[in-house]
Formats: sequence, structure tokens, C-alpha cells
Amino acid sequence: MERIVFVDRVTGLEGPPETLAIDCRDVSWSSSDGFDHAAGLPFLLQSVPIACDRPPKEMLLVGADSETPSRELVEQTARLALTVAVSGLDEGPPPSPRTGGDGP
Repeated sequence: MERIVFVDRVTGLEGPPETLAIDCRDVSWSSSDGFDHAAGLPFLLQSVPIACDRPPKEMLLVGADSETPSRELVEQTARLALTVAVSGLDEGPPPSPRTGGDGP
């Protein structure tokens, strides 16, 4: 398996809602001790090595920080998720992890 791309809402970004694509290893995660939906993405990421025969070469997170995203933001996030699913962060857009309006 080459790559896994998670798409989720991200929180804590400053400024207007924007699309974000990052390597999951670049994020410090905090997780609850639970084993339910409240454990969230950190628990899911910790479960990948258990669920996969071979760990993926890349685990990427694509998301946007908006409680009520506009249609344009949802479409931008979907385009970015498809782009990094095919090309990864190193080979394809975006040139930087924070894409704002400059994404694919």
C-alpha cells in the first residue's frame, strides 16, 4: 500500500477557512483513552499498523477548518484529497501544506 489519505475537519487554524494537506507524522496528536468515535483520528492513525499487513509509505490528512463549509470549500477539499491520493505531497500540488485559495 502506497498511501492512505484521511479527510476530516481540522480545527485550530488561524484566519479564514482554508484547505490543508499534511503528512500525519508532522502532527502531534492527543487522544482520549477511549475506543469509540470520541477517540477520533489519533486512535484511527494508531490502528493503521494493526489493520494493515504492510504499513503505508504515506499517511496524509486533508481537511478544512470550518463548522459550516461552503460548497466551494468542500469542492476544493475534495479536489485536494484526490490530488494527494494520486500524487502524494512530494510529487503533486500543493507546494506547501497550507493551500488556501491556491489549491488544485
